[in-house]
Amino acid sequence: MMTQRTALISGASIAGLSTAYWLERTGWSVTVIERAERFREGARTSTCAAAPVKSSTSWG
Repeated sequence: MMTQRTALISGASIAGLSTAYWLERTGWSVTVIERAERFREGARTSTCAAAPVKSSTSWG
């Protein structure tokens, strides 16, 4: 028997809501919490750098 996977996301920013959206699309049960009383105007940007990873069959 498979149990429902759950996630708690802290922050209703674009990153939090995007994460919630994609988790729900893959079958997760998601709860988003936000400390602000209402939606804020404007937006804050985030950047994310990805480092390439070289895969090898010798890793196991």
